[in-house]
Amino acid sequence: MAARLSCKPQGVAGSLVGIHISGNTSEHFEVSNSKEVNGYPALIKVDKTDQMFQFFQCEPPSKKYKAGGQLRSLKNTSMCLTPGQVQRYDHDSGNYSPYPQDVDDRISLQPCMDMHSLLLRKQWFMETETEYGCRMRVTQQGWRTDGTSDTIIMSENGVAIGRGDSSRNEVKMFLQAKGSLEC
Repeated sequence: MAARLSCKPQGVAGSLVGIHISGNTSEHFEVSNSKEVNGYPALIKVDKTDQMFQFFQCEPPSKKYKAGGQLRSLKNTSMCLTPGQVQRYDHDSGNYSPYPQDVDDRISLQPCMDMHSLLLRKQWFMETETEYGCRMRVTQQGWRTDGTSDTIIMSENGVAIGRGDSSRNEVKMFLQAKGSLEC
C-alpha cells in the first residue's frame, strides 16, 4: 500500500491575489458557491475577500513530483485549490500542452488528495519567496516533467492558470498576508 502524503503549513497564510507583471495593479480571488466546476466551488475574481489560504509543504509521494505541496483553505484544510489541467510535455512537438484535453480548466476547491493520482498532480504547487515578506508567489508544478503554470487566465465563468508568454499584461498568482494592501 502506498504511503499517505505528509504535509505541514509553511510560509504566510493569506488571500489569493493576482499581480500584473508590470507591478502596478492587483486583483483578488475567492472560491464561490455561485460558480461551480464539476460540482465544486469555483475560483472567481472579486473586489475584496476575507478567504484565506495556506501553502502546505508536502513530502513528494513519488519521484515523479517536484518539491512542493498544496494550497489549502484555512477554513477547511482538507480542501485544496485544484486547477483543471497541468502542462504536460509533448515529446512529439517539443512543447507543453494542457492535460487532460477537453476538460474544464478552471480552478476549483476540491478535497485534498493524499495519494499519487491525477488529482494530486493538479493540486501540486510550489511557493516562492518574494522581496516582500507579506507576499509569496505560488505556481502549479505537477510532476517533474510538467511545465510550470503561473499565469492567471480569466473568463466570465471563473479563473484558470496556465503557462505565460512573458507579456507585460500577464497576471501572476500570490498569497498575500491578511492586512497587507500593498507590500
